[in-house]
Amino acid sequence: MSHTFKKLFTKKLTQETIDSWITPAGVSGFNCVETALSFINVVSREDCARFSIERTPRSTDEISTEITNIAKETYNIDTPRIFNINSLDNFKESIKKKIGNGNATLVLLYRPGAIGHAVVIGVNDSNELTLYDPQTRQKPSSNRELTDYLRAGGYLDANGQFQISVAESLKRKRSNSNSNQRRSKKGRYNSNRSRKRSNSNSNSKLTTGSRKRKGSNSSYNRRRRVKLSTKQGRK
Repeated sequence: MSHTFKKLFTKKLTQETIDSWITPAGVSGFNCVETALSFINVVSREDCARFSIERTPRSTDEISTEITNIAKETYNIDTPRIFNINSLDNFKESIKKKIGNGNATLVLLYRPGAIGHAVVIGVNDSNELTLYDPQTRQKPSSNRELTDYLRAGGYLDANGQFQISVAESLKRKRSNSNSNQRRSKKGRYNSNRSRKRSNSNSNSKLTTGSRKRKGSNSSYNRRRRVKLSTKQGRK
């Protein structure tokens, strides 16, 4: 089964960041969102520590809302869709193409009947996918390692399947002032075009008219010369 990740939100993730990573606020058990966002540099380490104060257990839906709220000052992201994963191979191949080498994205893991967890999935320059848990610094990569991680964390259901949400980039709403400005500019543009057409048509008519008058005068002069020469001949 293939999975369609349309507007995946991605950030650069370097090996230096991975190797030097230290959690900004320790591990409270409830600050996975801000810790994961700090790992991919969506929020600063200082903000991560500030957001981590007095955390309480939250549902996965609350975590999803929190991701949007924390990141909204800089990024317009959300985790609106839930994917049912029943094949690690298909999942890895589908999401690797969207993430791209050297990038990473934020992922929510659902726990059946319990709170969820925010992690990061990245793809290195060798096109290898790794799940990064910034709280515990675990880095499962192979199918065996990923399955063990998911099972130990309680993310697998009775059938060995699991659910995730992936951070997606959302389009920002256009402000009314910008829309009015575009319409105003368009109106001025169309008005200028109309005036240009009007002037062009007027010039064209004037030119044609002058040519007709010129042609009419030439014929009149020729007829006048003929009459004069005839009268002279009679004399």
